[in-house]
Amino acid sequence: MNQAVRDQMKRRKGVLEADSAPCCRFSPDDVDAEVMKEFRRVFHPESTAGFTDERLLYEAGAIVRSNDEVFFTVPGLLFFASNPQRVLAHAFLRLKKFLVPSSTRQPRNSLV
Repeated sequence: MNQAVRDQMKRRKGVLEADSAPCCRFSPDDVDAEVMKEFRRVFHPESTAGFTDERLLYEAGAIVRSNDEVFFTVPGLLFFASNPQRVLAHAFLRLKKFLVPSSTRQPRNSLV
């Protein structure tokens, strides 16, 4: 049994959290500046204003540290990288829009 099969079994059993696993080396040059700017504006701006971009990404779970190196997580790469297909050529995001009548919008938000 190879490591990939072991990791897949661990993920199925909930032992390994795939979303926080290192994906590829992080470089600030890979970050989309406009996405970072907008994220900084909305992600707890009152408490993260003094954070560097790298610290903000770390706090959001988009990057992780391992063996004195910094890595993107898969969600971090897909959300923040200007060209995630460079690393994950097969990856894509599917966005779905759910139409909700304005009269039911507020009750739906309170369930989250």
